Amino acid sequence: MVTPFAPVAATVNLSATGTSSRAQFNATSARADCVRLYNAGTEAVFIAFGDVAIVATTAAGIPIAPGVTEVLSCNGQSYVAGITVGAGPAVLYATPGEGL
Repeated sequence: MVTPFAPVAATVNLSATGTSSRAQFNATSARADCVRLYNAGTEAVFIAFGDVAIVATTAAGIPIAPGVTEVLSCNGQSYVAGITVGAGPAVLYATPGEGL
């Protein structure tokens, strides 16, 4: 049985550019195993999950295409990092939760 995605905490946003940046989306009080990501920008955002030191790269990141929403397992990590291929900005919204 597939469980629909259910948020467990507030959505945060990450302003991604050609330089890696990160945002904490998974607070310890509401630790989630999944995160819903929405790329509201016009550039693909390559993402990585990790701790406060995580850095995203276009070579090893997971691409989130413009206008696309994905639900991914974050394995309980607290931060998402993002980087765009071009210099243009993109806003990535991350919502921690459970289910698909």
